[in-house]
Amino acid sequence: MLFLLLGPSGIGKGTQINLLRERHPDFVFPKSITTRAMRPGESEGNPYHFISDEEFDRHIEHHNFLEWAEVHKAARYGTLRKPIEDALSAGKSIIKELDIQGLINIQDTIEKSGHEMIKKNLRSIFIMPPNEETLIKRITQRSMIKEAELKARLDSAKKEIDQAHLCDVIIETTEDDSIEEVYKKLEAIIAKS
Repeated sequence: MLFLLLGPSGIGKGTQINLLRERHPDFVFPKSITTRAMRPGESEGNPYHFISDEEFDRHIEHHNFLEWAEVHKAARYGTLRKPIEDALSAGKSIIKELDIQGLINIQDTIEKSGHEMIKKNLRSIFIMPPNEETLIKRITQRSMIKEAELKARLDSAKKEIDQAHLCDVIIETTEDDSIEEVYKKLEAIIAKS
């Protein structure tokens, strides 16, 4: 199965993926590719595969992407289809963090191209915050952010939450849920699929 993990910024998707990676070393966690420049502390494959605009264009031309997008009118990011198809063929579970726009792009690609293997093995999971106050607390406790950035993240979160119904499963969280409690909900969904 290909499990897409979605939810607004600050909900803990990265933390949940790290727990899945630790506890399920047999799962596949495909890396996105990007045209943006490498930042200090990053390296090829960590956290992305860094490629040129020309290479990215070739992938588009050859229909190699499951989804791709331009982010902040600066760089492009994408998920290659072949590594996912290879992992599905090998009977592996695949975990990929994505946003709602990425999910919509994947659904469009599947509809247009008829990637039946991916279509029948796709499960999208949205982690829903309990309320806006809790989300603000989670966003601001990770780092000091400016008011404008907080507003932008909350605006984005509201758009994502409004489209959560596009996902197959929604994990409802409470203010009191620990990271482990959310993980147990997520793992139960994966185990049932």
